Amino acid sequence: MLRSAVITSTLVFLLSCETLGTNLNDAVSSIKASFNTAHSSGAQNSTNKTYPQIIHDIDSTLSKYSPESSRILDDVAKSERNSSKDQILLWYHPRGADEREDFYNTLDTAVHETVHKFTSLHFFNSASNNIQEQYLVEGKIIRVQHGESLIKTEVITGSLPPHLRTFRWETYVSPNAAPSANQHGIYGLLNEFNAYYRGLKSVYECFPYLSDLGGFENGDIAQSYIGVLATDGSSAGAFYEFKYWILRYLLYTKDKAPAQYRSIIRNKNFIYVFLYIHDHFLELVEEKIPRRVNELILELNNAGINASLEDIRGYGTVFSFYKNSSVQTFVPLHDTAANTVRADMKGEQYSTMLNELRDILAKTRQEPIKDDTR
Repeated sequence: MLRSAVITSTLVFLLSCETLGTNLNDAVSSIKASFNTAHSSGAQNSTNKTYPQIIHDIDSTLSKYSPESSRILDDVAKSERNSSKDQILLWYHPRGADEREDFYNTLDTAVHETVHKFTSLHFFNSASNNIQEQYLVEGKIIRVQHGESLIKTEVITGSLPPHLRTFRWETYVSPNAAPSANQHGIYGLLNEFNAYYRGLKSVYECFPYLSDLGGFENGDIAQSYIGVLATDGSSAGAFYEFKYWILRYLLYTKDKAPAQYRSIIRNKNFIYVFLYIHDHFLELVEEKIPRRVNELILELNNAGINASLEDIRGYGTVFSFYKNSSVQTFVPLHDTAANTVRADMKGEQYSTMLNELRDILAKTRQEPIKDDTR
């Protein structure tokens, strides 16, 4: 735990550096010294540790159903000289008497946060004297180098009108927001976009374990799964938020900072990774998850629990089920915050920008990505 805290804090230190010119070498030297100190303290032998059963279950479930997520945890654990279970344990915070209800929330958070570590495993490219991050795409590592003199995201998003300040606006892209999504501009936005995609994808892929948790006979466990997968404020809404901010960033720089815009669109790896995440995240949110919700309803009905989708005034579409055949419990599935930016993205400039990126990528003769229709 101590070693992980040191490594995480040093990474945050570099992520939060606002000027990386003459101070970059000092920053990197400081990080290397902290890593060496952490490693020299001796790695704890994870095989001798006792973990809560839920940690074992999440680890084995990811290995079985979400192999890319499992690989990411393993790679980070190897770098930190511990185990994938240690990575999961960092994010386990029991919230109730039945730990089964914490399973998917812990899984989602552990994958999301560990993806950030994975992305930054080789954060500095000494050959180019520049920051770079790595992304896992179809089993292969693609490295994305940051541009220089990046405009902070808050320059573009800080003055958004109140109705477009979504659920995550204050945390990530409001004035003076600390995360790299603000400090590192479009490359920080890509990092966060990827983490939300990976976390939600792992929850979707690990659905089969819900039956082992008893979720088809226990409405509360099923409700906890839906809460992580598809509700107001879940990671599904992050798809629209980060897509919106990334496209606005590109539109702004194209108009106001053309030199920086040219630097971004010349970064073919950035375009490739962004479009890959975008298309797979879109399919997950708008096609796969709705089918999964209907699948869960069918399983619950087969188990004798009355579950359905209903439209309730003031809440929109909700996931509804009845406890003991009399007490109704429902979970709103809409995301009002995400819906506001979805509506704004109907403007022609957003689809035009997205298609421009596809055209640029096509000219590189890399794997073609399907045309966008939204």
